[in-house]
Amino acid sequence: MAVFDVSAFTAIFLLFTLTYVTALVYVALLERVRSRKEGIAQDHAFSLLVPARNESAVLGFCLERLLALEYPLDRFEIVVVDDGSDDDTERIAAEVAASHPGSIRVVRVPPSSAGKGKASALNFGYGFLRRTSSFRDAPDWIIGVFDADGSPDSDMLRKASFQFRTPSVGGIQASVRIRNRDVSWLTRMQDIEFAGFARMTQLIRSRITRSASLGGNGQFVRATALEGCALDQTNDTYWNPESLTEDLELATRLALGNWDMQQLNTTRVWQEGVENLGALMSQRTRWAWGSLQVFSEYVVRLRVFTTPGVQLRKRLDLLFNLSMFLVSPLVMITWIMTGFAFFGLVSVASWFPGHVMLFLSFGYFPVVGYGLLTAEGFRRRTLPADLIGFAIYTYHWVPCLYLGLWHVAARHVPVWWKTTRSARHPAG
Repeated sequence: MAVFDVSAFTAIFLLFTLTYVTALVYVALLERVRSRKEGIAQDHAFSLLVPARNESAVLGFCLERLLALEYPLDRFEIVVVDDGSDDDTERIAAEVAASHPGSIRVVRVPPSSAGKGKASALNFGYGFLRRTSSFRDAPDWIIGVFDADGSPDSDMLRKASFQFRTPSVGGIQASVRIRNRDVSWLTRMQDIEFAGFARMTQLIRSRITRSASLGGNGQFVRATALEGCALDQTNDTYWNPESLTEDLELATRLALGNWDMQQLNTTRVWQEGVENLGALMSQRTRWAWGSLQVFSEYVVRLRVFTTPGVQLRKRLDLLFNLSMFLVSPLVMITWIMTGFAFFGLVSVASWFPGHVMLFLSFGYFPVVGYGLLTAEGFRRRTLPADLIGFAIYTYHWVPCLYLGLWHVAARHVPVWWKTTRSARHPAG
C-alpha cells in the first residue's frame, strides 16, 4: 500500500496559522492600548479614475457618491475612462459631468486600444491626467481608483490625506464591504470575506510590516510613487496590462520600492457582490490566476529576494502573503489523502497527531471572528453560524486556484472576464 507523508504540508499550515494568530493578538492589543484612530486632513490633491466598460447600470450611482465626498471641490477631480463601451456608459457619464462642470471629465479609449482590460484603461486614464490635470505638477498629488460599482464613505479622502502626511506612505487601500450583502447567503459570505478576513489581514500587515496590498476598488497611490515604479513611463505603463490582478502586482512593486502601504480601517468602499455561483467562480478564477501570475513573477523568479535595497520585513511579508494562495490546494490534497486512507486505499503518515490537522483546517477562525466582532453589521449571536458558513464558502477557492495553476502552467494568454453588475443600490 502506498504511503503518503503529509508532515511537510501540516508544517506549512502550522506556520501560516501560528503567524496570523500571533500577529492578530499583537495587533488587537496594539489597537486597544493605543486607541488607534484614523485622523483627517485636507492636504492633498486627488485625481479619481473610474475605468468603465459597459457600466450603465451602476456608473451614475458611483459618480453621485464620489461627488458627495467631503473634500474641497477644488482639490479633487473625477475622470471616467470609457473603455469602449457599447451601452449607455458614455452618455450617463457625460450627463453627470455636464451637471457638475469642472468636477468630472470623460475620456474615451480609442477603439483600437479598447477592451484590453482594466490595467490598460487605467494607464490610458493616467496618461491623460499627466497631460491635462491641473494637479500634475503638485508634490501632493494622489491618484485614486474606483470601480464603477464603488460607493465610498464620505470621509474617505480626508482619511487618506491624513495617512499620506507620512512621506514614506506610497499607497493606501480602503476597507471593502459588500452593499448587497443581505440579498443571499452567497453575498453575505462575500461581505464576511472582506469585512472579516481581508480587512484583518490587511490591518495586520499595515501595522507590522507596513506592506498592505492594494485592491481594485478604493485604491490610492502617491503619484511620485506610481511614476517611480513605472514599468514604462515613456509609454504610460504603470499598471501591468498583462496581469489579471493589476492591483496586487502594483502593490508588490511599490513594496519592493520600499514604499509603505496602509489600510484604512474606519472608512469603507461599498461594492456589489456577485449573486450567483457561476459568476463567483469566474471572478475568483480570474483573481486566482492573477495572484499566481504575481507569485510566479516575484517569488518563483526570486525577485522578492534579489531586488536590491529592500527592507527585510517587506521581503518576508511578500514571501509569506504571495505564497498564501497555495494553502487551499494543499489543504485539499491533504483531505483527499485522508479520505483515501479512511477507505484503506492508501496509508497517510505524519509527524503530527491527526487532531492537529483538523485544528489547522480552521486556524483562520480567530482572524475572521475578530474581524466580524470589530466590523459594523454583524451580531455576536450569529457569529458561530457565520464562521461555519464561511468555512464552507472558502472551499470555492480550491477549484479556482487549481484552474489558475493550470492557466499559469499552460502559459495561457490572460483573458479579462468582466464581472456583470446587478445594479442594486442599498445604502452603504
